Amino acid sequence: MTYPITEIFTRQILCLALALAFAGCGSSEDTREAALVSYEYGQFYAHKGDHGTAIACYSDALRLDPNYAAAYLARGVVYASRGDRANAEADFSNVIRLDADSADAYVHRGILYVRHGSLDTAIADFSEALRIDPDRHVHNERGYAYALKGDIVLALADYDRAIKRQPNQPGAYHNRGTLYMQQGQGENAVADFNEAIRLNPGLVEAYKRRGELHARTGNLEPALTDYRRVIALNPDDAQAATNIERIEAALREKQGDTEPTEVPGAVNERSAE
Repeated sequence: MTYPITEIFTRQILCLALALAFAGCGSSEDTREAALVSYEYGQFYAHKGDHGTAIACYSDALRLDPNYAAAYLARGVVYASRGDRANAEADFSNVIRLDADSADAYVHRGILYVRHGSLDTAIADFSEALRIDPDRHVHNERGYAYALKGDIVLALADYDRAIKRQPNQPGAYHNRGTLYMQQGQGENAVADFNEAIRLNPGLVEAYKRRGELHARTGNLEPALTDYRRVIALNPDDAQAATNIERIEAALREKQGDTEPTEVPGAVNERSAE
């Protein structure tokens, strides 16, 4: 299919064009073809970030073919990205209704459940996805849900599996490092943050966690370096800026240039997925 490459197609023009196409549909094959056209337009606009038009196109596809599982899945992903939990959950559930072996739908619905704190339901969905497709890379997501529940042993086991299956996945190293950090295993945590940063030098959260660990153990220069890197990547991070000020003050004190000041303490933030 040839996609439009300019902004000429406004939402109104698109809907009119699709309506004209639908009007000419006489057979079930024509209807399926028109649904496919609408779905492909939805994919195009979703890729561009025009979520409103994408949803309209996916909805047109579903009006033509109410059993179009791929359109439900795609529309659910867009709804989820907009924070529309109810519609996203309904769409993912419709995919599962139409195709009980859709690992994709279980994974996306599980991620949605994690975001909204439904951890047991999320774990059940991730586990079902793994039952359907044992090679599915979803152990990191399930491990994160276990970690949020406080099931440390199960979380670590899943992070270990995720890293074994995908050794180049920085998110799993970061999440496992955060769990090690929470358990007081500083050396293991730093090792995991180091690997996460090696794999993704732009992973802000890993610099923040590592900086926090360095500060806790009195390694102020490395902590300062990490927090400065955080600011370089995210200039609006107020907590990192505050930590830099405190560490610089502590270093001046250590050199005898100022009155005693408080050494920066730990900063607890939510683990990244």
